[in-house]
Amino acid sequence: SVLKMRMDTTDPEAEIISEIEKSSLRARDLTHQLLTFSKGGAPIKKVASIKNMVHDTVEFVLRGSGMKFNYHCDENLRNIEVDEGQIAQVINNISINAIQAMPDGGNIRITAQNREVVPGEAMPLDPGPYVMISIADEGSGIPYENLNKIFDPYFTTKENGTGLGLASSFNIVRKHGGFIFAVSRHGGGAEIVFYLPAVSGR
Repeated sequence: SVLKMRMDTTDPEAEIISEIEKSSLRARDLTHQLLTFSKGGAPIKKVASIKNMVHDTVEFVLRGSGMKFNYHCDENLRNIEVDEGQIAQVINNISINAIQAMPDGGNIRITAQNREVVPGEAMPLDPGPYVMISIADEGSGIPYENLNKIFDPYFTTKENGTGLGLASSFNIVRKHGGFIFAVSRHGGGAEIVFYLPAVSGR
């Protein structure tokens, strides 16, 4: 990165430096994902608003892709107590999957809502207030036989995939006391939904 700042953009070696930088960033991301499966990587939580975090992360991921996204957010969205870096990684991983599911372009629909989980609800969560985030694409969907495998470590249908993106997202959300799942209609797009505990009264 320092070399890149010192070089003229017209320098023929500038492109090589950029590729080295991209490779090191990919290595960093892979290391972060691997940490999720180790004893380390425990979330360092603080109270935060997820409203702008979702928008800014998706906007950054989509930059240069030519894709658009629609973002619908509850006006009084509750705060959450999270490790911002880890939750941004979850949003990043899901958004990248959505992009890859639409090689010919498309639109990503994102929703952020306040939800209340009540006793007896068919969801593995403690009763209480939550924030629900949904990220949906317009791709070909997830085949039924793969729907329960997509969060498994190293499971991938991509030629150069690592199978760690959604698996690390699953672990991150679980370590935050939340829940993540996928909804898909083959040929009708896929939707990844995750719940995170909200801070009561905020």
